[in-house]
Amino acid sequence: MPTAKKPRTTAFAAPVRPPEVRRADGKAVRSRVPRRAHAGWETNPDRFDPIEVLHESNRTRIHELVPLRYQRMAASPFAFLRGS
Repeated sequence: MPTAKKPRTTAFAAPVRPPEVRRADGKAVRSRVPRRAHAGWETNPDRFDPIEVLHESNRTRIHELVPLRYQRMAASPFAFLRGS
């Protein structure tokens, strides 16, 4: 007796929908949010300046090691976020 083929699942155990269905869903969303809208970004007026946050955090650090910190943070975006 043949067994029914089980649908593929993700790590969250939700069935993976076929690519054509996912593509159609993406196009439907694009009709509401066009790609050009992704380029726009406005900061919150109450948002802290990230550079000022870094300068403020340096007040409690050993002054001679701050350049080394910045050098390491400049290695990659991940290193920057990790060090900030």
